[in-house]
Amino acid sequence: MRSVTPLQANPAIDVAQPRRWIRVKELAKTLTASEPTVWRWAREKRIPAPVKLGPRLTAWDSNAIDAWMAKKASEASA
Repeated sequence: MRSVTPLQANPAIDVAQPRRWIRVKELAKTLTASEPTVWRWAREKRIPAPVKLGPRLTAWDSNAIDAWMAKKASEASA
């Protein structure tokens, strides 16, 4: 069973930018990884946690992913 957490307030997320939900297939393409790898990274807390939107619908908040990617990019350039 995949572990998901409810959406929580995150100060790293820019609330001025409209939220968009990203499904695993799109996130896998963005991260150039396979879908099983994305699920594993989420389970290992290597990427932001997905949000359960319905009984069969799980997605990632685009603002959380953007903030995470910006943080990773700044860590790589430091």
